[in-house]
Amino acid sequence: GPGDLEVTGLGTLGAAGPGQLTFLANPRYRAHLENSRAGAVLLRADQLDVCPVAALVVKDPYLAYAKASHFFDTASVPAAGVHAAACVAEDAVVPARASKGLSGRWVPTR
Repeated sequence: GPGDLEVTGLGTLGAAGPGQLTFLANPRYRAHLENSRAGAVLLRADQLDVCPVAALVVKDPYLAYAKASHFFDTASVPAAGVHAAACVAEDAVVPARASKGLSGRWVPTR
C-alpha cells in the first residue's frame, strides 16, 4: 500500500473505513475482506490476493491486531503521587512514579 497512509483508528473488517486498521484471522470472514474500505488490513500471505486495500502481512493477524490496539489506547494515565485521602502506612516507600488513588491499588504511571 501507499507509504504515506496514516492509520488513526481501529475497526472491524466489515465496518472499517479509510484511516482505520482491521484484520482477517478467521477465513469465514474472507467475504468481508473483498469488500473492505479499511485503510489497511493485517492478514496472512495466503489472503493477500483478495485484499483490495493496503495490507500488512503477518504470521498471526489476531495477535498483531491486539498488539497494534495498544497504540490506540486512550485510557487516561493517572497522575503520579498519593491522593490526599488515600490511606498509606507511615513507613511505606512509594516510588516517585507510582500513583495511589482511593481504589486501594497501585497503578504504574507511564
